[in-house]
Amino acid sequence: MTITPKLVAVGGPTNGAEYLLEKDDFSLGRDVGNSLMVAWDVSISRQHAHIYRQSGLYWLQDLNSSNGTYLSLKGGDERKLAPQESVLLLDGAQVRIGRNAHFRIEGLIRNEDEALQLLMGHLQQVMGDVYAGLSYIDPAERERQCAWLRDFENRLKAAKDENDLYRVASEGTQTLIGTFRGELPAGQELPPLPDDLPDPNAPGRLNSILNYFIDDIRDCFPEDKDRDDRAH
Repeated sequence: MTITPKLVAVGGPTNGAEYLLEKDDFSLGRDVGNSLMVAWDVSISRQHAHIYRQSGLYWLQDLNSSNGTYLSLKGGDERKLAPQESVLLLDGAQVRIGRNAHFRIEGLIRNEDEALQLLMGHLQQVMGDVYAGLSYIDPAERERQCAWLRDFENRLKAAKDENDLYRVASEGTQTLIGTFRGELPAGQELPPLPDDLPDPNAPGRLNSILNYFIDDIRDCFPEDKDRDDRAH
């Protein structure tokens, strides 16, 4: 059975109320047009924050709110999001908007490695479709698609931390899924993580994870594969 992720109100006049994250974009704020209107706290902006779904992952973004959007992952310290910053949400995370509205996230991926596993599965699936499709489109369109993939690779390389890497990867994978319709079939098991995945506390983990994404992208460029074959 598929579990729909949800927000659970913690404290306040709606304590214990549950709000299902059924839409790909779930907005929070004082205005009546939000998915969740929180009118009882005047410190909350009219359009304060939103939670959006991308490539199977959920992200929290502050919408230039006046009094801030805050996140604390399970067992971690609370931190304030920068305006327009997007952060990965994990199961058990606590979200605060404004001064007093607190929510707990339930039903999401539990840790960063599960997020990595999901992203790699999506990327590998769609890259296979991309590689197969590039052979059947005209040269100009093929060059345009390849240029986009190279730009995607550069944006991954520019990620400043692991959370940023996941965000860029999920945005790019979502675009590819929309273009090539390479989504994983419903209910399909995720592929196993690589045996040599770096330890979560290893200093080189970010670059090691980046290499997995880059390898999938470069498989789409025949000239790169030919060069690798000649090198061996």
